[in-house]
Amino acid sequence: MDIEELPLPVKAPWRLVTDQVMGGVSRARLSRRVHDDREAYCLEGEVSTANNGGFVQMAVELDRGQGAKVAAYD
Repeated sequence: MDIEELPLPVKAPWRLVTDQVMGGVSRARLSRRVHDDREAYCLEGEVSTANNGGFVQMAVELDRGQGAKVAAYD
């Protein structure tokens, strides 16, 4: 699932990945929200260890040399 980009130094779509890629049954959703007056991504869901699963994550592909500058984040 790709969602719209936020105006962050990393200009790439974020994706939601769950254990369903390997037969698990965990569920999650990825959304944009405002937290403390700042735009942010929110990852929510239910993680299950059934079927040898047990993870949810959000991921972004970075181009070589596109190092994330995280000093501005707390």
